[in-house]
Amino acid sequence: MIGCFKQGLKTYNRQTGLVKSLHLNQNKHTSIYVRDIIKGAGDQCWIATESGIYIYDMRSDKVEHLRKRAGDPYSIADNAVYTFCKDNQDGMWVGTYFGGLNYYSTENAKFKKYYPLPGTNSISGDAVREIVRTRMVTFG
Repeated sequence: MIGCFKQGLKTYNRQTGLVKSLHLNQNKHTSIYVRDIIKGAGDQCWIATESGIYIYDMRSDKVEHLRKRAGDPYSIADNAVYTFCKDNQDGMWVGTYFGGLNYYSTENAKFKKYYPLPGTNSISGDAVREIVRTRMVTFG
């Protein structure tokens, strides 16, 4: 899969050399700025864009669009999504530009938000550009 600046999502077949556009939304003329792509659970690919998250099911060729919804405490905090990191429970950590860090649990299909909160032990800003998975190492 290839994420593009204005052309959305494409697939590239190494055997045939063919490039195919995958239309993430109904309007094929809308520009979609892809920032990150990660393999989700099963046959899902999560696509981070400036207009929210698209979850593309490779088997069914269906797309789900997750975006910020005013007044919904369980939706993503911001549509400008920059990065993903999948944990070992198939939950998805999501870094946004204006909405801090969000966590999507596969158990309840809701987002939990982590914002900067002055005077508390929290993240220090709203913009999360990259999340890196590390492995705990003990010495002993």
